[in-house]
Amino acid sequence: MSTFPPEAAGQLRNELEGEFSVGLGARRMFAQDASPYREVPLAVAQPKSIDDCRRIIAFAHKHKVPLIARGGGTGLAGQSIGAGIIVDFSRYMNRILSVNREGRSAWVEPGIVPVRLNRVLAVDGLVFRPDPSTLDRCTLGGMVATNAWGSHWLRDGETANHVISLEVLLGDGECYRFRRDQLSRGDREHALARRLTDLLGRHRQEMDAEFPKGIPNNAGYAIDRAWFPQGEVDLARLFCGAEGTLGLVVGMEIHLSPPIDWQRVYALHFSSVSEALESVSLLAGGVGAGHLDEGHEGVSAIELMDAGLIACTAEVPSLAQDRFWLKGGAAAVLLVEIDASSTEALSGEVTVLERLLESLPGLQRYSWHEGEERERIFSLRRAALGALMGMRGGQQAVTGMEDAAVPLSKLSTFYREFRDAARAQGVDLISYGSVGAGLIQFRPLLDLRRSTNRDVFRALQLEQASIVSRLGGSISAKHADGRIRAGLLSSLYSPLIMGLFRDLKKMLDPDGLFNPGKILSPKELLTDLRATEPAADAENSGFRWGPYGLNDALARCQGAAVCRAGADFGSMCPTFPVLDKESGSTRGRANLLRQAFNDPAGICDGELLDALRSCVACKACKSECPAGVDMARLKSEALHRKYLRAGSDFADRIIAALPSVLAMSSRVPRLANRLSRANLVKDILKIDTRRSLPLLKRYTLDANGRGVASSGNPLLLLLDPYSAFLHPENVRFAVEVLRKLNFQVSVSPWVSAGRSAISLGHLERARRELRTSLRRLRPWLRNDLPVVSLEPSEALTFRDEAPDLLDAELLSALSERVRLLDEFLLERLPEREQSPTWYRDHPVLVHTHCHQKSLQGEGSVSGLLRRVGFRNVQDIAAGCCGMAGFFGLRRGNYELSQALAERSLFPRLRQAPPGTSIVANGYSCREQIRSAGFAHAMHVVELLYGVLCEPSAINAPS
Repeated sequence: MSTFPPEAAGQLRNELEGEFSVGLGARRMFAQDASPYREVPLAVAQPKSIDDCRRIIAFAHKHKVPLIARGGGTGLAGQSIGAGIIVDFSRYMNRILSVNREGRSAWVEPGIVPVRLNRVLAVDGLVFRPDPSTLDRCTLGGMVATNAWGSHWLRDGETANHVISLEVLLGDGECYRFRRDQLSRGDREHALARRLTDLLGRHRQEMDAEFPKGIPNNAGYAIDRAWFPQGEVDLARLFCGAEGTLGLVVGMEIHLSPPIDWQRVYALHFSSVSEALESVSLLAGGVGAGHLDEGHEGVSAIELMDAGLIACTAEVPSLAQDRFWLKGGAAAVLLVEIDASSTEALSGEVTVLERLLESLPGLQRYSWHEGEERERIFSLRRAALGALMGMRGGQQAVTGMEDAAVPLSKLSTFYREFRDAARAQGVDLISYGSVGAGLIQFRPLLDLRRSTNRDVFRALQLEQASIVSRLGGSISAKHADGRIRAGLLSSLYSPLIMGLFRDLKKMLDPDGLFNPGKILSPKELLTDLRATEPAADAENSGFRWGPYGLNDALARCQGAAVCRAGADFGSMCPTFPVLDKESGSTRGRANLLRQAFNDPAGICDGELLDALRSCVACKACKSECPAGVDMARLKSEALHRKYLRAGSDFADRIIAALPSVLAMSSRVPRLANRLSRANLVKDILKIDTRRSLPLLKRYTLDANGRGVASSGNPLLLLLDPYSAFLHPENVRFAVEVLRKLNFQVSVSPWVSAGRSAISLGHLERARRELRTSLRRLRPWLRNDLPVVSLEPSEALTFRDEAPDLLDAELLSALSERVRLLDEFLLERLPEREQSPTWYRDHPVLVHTHCHQKSLQGEGSVSGLLRRVGFRNVQDIAAGCCGMAGFFGLRRGNYELSQALAERSLFPRLRQAPPGTSIVANGYSCREQIRSAGFAHAMHVVELLYGVLCEPSAINAPS
C-alpha cells in the first residue's frame, strides 16, 4: 500500500483551507460506513473549496495514494471506505450556491443534506424529489455517486433524472462541467464526449440487449443511460452511479419540482409475502402509474414490509408512536401511495384503487391515511432499516443481498426461488423494499463471526445473482455495487460489456486514482469484514453487559448514522450539529470505542478521550438510535478502564464523590458557598470562570414533614442529594402536596444512585454508594411501599445502570418500584371535572430531563399539569439543555454547553410571554436556565404546591 511521509502531510495541511488529518482516531472514525466492512484509511481530508480538492488530487498523484469521496457515510455497499485518503465533503462543502426559482433548478455543493436543502427550497415552493430512506443524513454527492432513489421511484425515478449538469475534477486536476449537449460545443468537455461516443457507439446493439429494462439498474457504469438515440451522450448521467471511481464531483446543478398537492397511502395487510408480491404489477399498472411526470397522478410508491421487519420496529422505543396503523399479525404489508393534483383527481384515483383491492389475493384488510399520519407511516418505513441493522446477538440481518430488482411480473417467482435457496442452507430471510420498482431487499439472518456462515453468505450471493440474471433483473438496483457486489457483475454482463467498463475507467481515470476496488477489481467478498475483528477484553468490565455481552454493545452501531440527523429530527445526537464533525456523533464515538476496546493502551488515546469528553451522556441514543446504542454507558465503561489503567485527576475524584461532598459541605453552608465562589476552588475543580457553582442550603425538615399522615396510602419519598442539599424546599413542597392528595409520606435519609461517579467512570465508587443507599433504605424496601423520587437523573439511574453495577435483591426491588413524582401522580390522580378559572389559562413551558425523555418518555409532567387543571401547557421540543449534571460547569465545555441550549431551549424561552411558568425537573436543567438569566425555573412540585396547598403562589396572568 502506498503512503506518504509525515512532513508531506503537514505541508498539505498548511496549504488547505479545510482540514487534513493522519491521526489514528480520525482514520478509525472513517474506516466504516453502513456496510459490513472496515478498512482504515491513510488520512482524512475535509476540503472547503474546489481549490482544496485540486491540491488533494495533486498530493494523491504525487504519492500514488487513492482518493475515496465520501458524503454521509450511509452507503451499504462499502463504496465510501478504502485504504487511501477519504475526502469528506459533508463537513464544509455543503452549501446551496444558488436557486433559480423560475427555471426550477439549483447549484449545490456535494455535501448538502437533502432534508436541509428542501427546507430552504420550501420557501420558493420547490422540492428536490428523490427520497432515499437516509434523506435526513445522506448527501447529494452521495446520491449522485450511487444514483440513489427512494420509495417514490414510480414517480420520481433516480437521482440521474434530476441532474442537469455536474462539475467534476478529473485526475489532471482540471474542473469539467458535464451536461447533455456536450457534442454541440467545441471545448474540452466536447473532446471527452466525442471519445466516449467513439468507445460506445459501435456496441449499441449489445448494450441494448444486456442492460435490464423497465427497472432501476445501478450495476456497473451507466453507459446505457448516458447514450441517447440522437447520438448525444450525457457525461453527467455517466457519473451518476459511478461511486466516485471516475473523478471528484464538486458541484451539481439539479432539477427541482413543485410539491405534490394531494397524497394518500393505503396500508394493505396480506396473509403471505408471495400474495402481496403477486398484487404489485396489478397495483402499479392499474391506477395510472407514471414515471417522472411533473403532473403525475396515480400510484407513486409501493413498499413491502414483511413480518420480520415489522417486528424489528417494535424493538425501538422511539418508533412506538409510528406503529399505530399496524393491526394484527399480517405476514406482509404493502404501502401503496397515490398522488393527485386536486381532491377531485384524488377521488377518482381512490375509486379505481379501492375497486382493484376487492380482487387482490390474500388481502386481509386495509386502511388509508393522509397528512401527518401518512408522514408517520413513511417515517416508520424509513427507520425500519436502522432497526433491522440493530438486531442484538451474534445473528444479524446481513447486508449484501438487498439490492436486486426484477420485472414486476417476476417478483413472486424471485421471492420464492431465493427463499427456497436460503431455506436449503437453513437460513431465514427478512424481506422488504420498493417493490413498485421491482426491488426486493433480502436480509439473511447470519452470524458472520462463524466461518461456516461466511461460506453460506458467499453461496447465497452467488445463487441470488444467478436467479436475477435468469429473470432479466439487476443485482444492484438501488445501492450500487461498491465492494459487496462488484465481484458479481460478470454474472450479469458479457465480457464485452465488462471490457467497456474497464475502457471507460481507463479513459477517465488512467492512473486508477479514484476509489479503486469499487465496481471493477474488487477485493475478495469476505475480506475486511467487521465481524471477524478481535473481541474486546471483557474481563475488566465495570458493568454487567447482559446475555449478549460487551462485544455486542460495542458492535451494535452498524453505521446507519441516524445520529447525524440530530439537527433536524429528535434529540440524537445533540452534539453533532453543534460540533459538526464525526467525533461529535454517536457513530463516530462508537467506531473509536470499538477499536480502543481491542487495544488496552488505546483506551487512553487522546482523540478518543476528546470525543468522549464532548458526549453529554444524554442517553438520547439509547432510545432514538435504531440499534439502541447506549453511548452514555459505553463512555462510562471506557472511562472506568482508563481510570484503572492511568488513574484519575483530583477534580474528577471530587466530582465523582459529589453527593458526599454536598452532604459534608451542607453542615457549614455559608462557608462552603463562600469558598465555592473563590477562583482557586474553581481552578482546582476545573470549573469555568464564567460559571458559578450552585448554592448549598441547610437541609431541614420539621417534625410535621418527617412524620406520617394519620390516613391515606403510604409511600416513601426518596431523598436524593441534589434535592436534599441544593433544593430542600422542593422536598417540603413534595411532602405537602402528597399529604394534600391523601398519601402517608415517609421521607428517607439522603441516598445516592451514584450518578456522578458513573458519569466519570468511577464505577467502584458508584457501587459503594449504592451499597450505602441500600443499607439506609432497607427498612422501607422490605415493605411493599411505592417509592417516589424528585430528581430524574437519580431515579432513572436506579432503574437503568444501577442493576448492572450491583447484584442485590433490594436493588432489584428499588429499581422496579421507584417512580418520578410526575409519573407516580399521573397514574393515580383522577382528572378534575372543572378547572378553576384562576389558573386554568396560566402559561406553562415544560423542559423534560433528557434521561427521562429517553428512558421513560416525554409528557408525564405536562400530562400531570393538565390533569390538575392547567390547559395552557406546552412541552419544549428540545434535547439536552447542555448542563448535563456537572458537564456544563467544567472548563472547556462552556461554549458547547451554551450552544446546545441555544439549539432550541433558549430560543423557546425567549419567546415565552411574560408570567410564563418554566418547569424543569432536573436540577442541572434549572441551573442552566438560571445561569442564562431567564425567569425562575421550578420543579413541577413547586407549581403543584402553589395550586394545591398555597393558591396565592400562582397568580392569574394579567
